[in-house]
Amino acid sequence: SARGAAATASAGASKETSPWIRSLSGAWRFCLRNSPLVTGEEATSGDGADWGDIVVPSNWQLQGHGQPQYTNIRYPIFGPPAPPRTPSDNNPTGVYR
Repeated sequence: SARGAAATASAGASKETSPWIRSLSGAWRFCLRNSPLVTGEEATSGDGADWGDIVVPSNWQLQGHGQPQYTNIRYPIFGPPAPPRTPSDNNPTGVYR
């Protein structure tokens, strides 16, 4: 099968030459939003004038976007964990392109 042939061909390939691996490292355009609810088309359309640059992999807070949240007690999302639901307000969300 084509799938089996592709798997066999990629088994001997390095990360750099494999067609199945793509590095996301490098420079990206980045925009920080206050909520995951504003990350749709309205957040990604336009000329990107309010977008900055960020280097990946990294921590966006250490590159000037938002504030680091360090805690030695409880992560500052209050209430019982209920994945996949997360707070919709005051929940910083990064958008990359």
